[in-house]
Amino acid sequence: MTPDEIYDYAFSLKNAVKRLEADPKVRPEDRRLVLAFLKHIKAKGVSVGRQAKYVYTLRRAAQLMPVPFRRAKRIHFEELITRLTD
Repeated sequence: MTPDEIYDYAFSLKNAVKRLEADPKVRPEDRRLVLAFLKHIKAKGVSVGRQAKYVYTLRRAAQLMPVPFRRAKRIHFEELITRLTD
């Protein structure tokens, strides 16, 4: 058995995408960017487990980011990291 079969990463990815799409705290433009990034990493052959991890992580970052990803500056990312590590 492969790790994908043991841990059911396909289910985790499907669940992560479903939660991203249903989350009212995530801005629509950030949601589109995360889904576009997911499409990109799928094409690059990134493992399903890693894809799920990225979607969960980016969803949380989008919830906490005070501005949309495209407008975020270095200071916004620094504040986000500080909030996550405290």
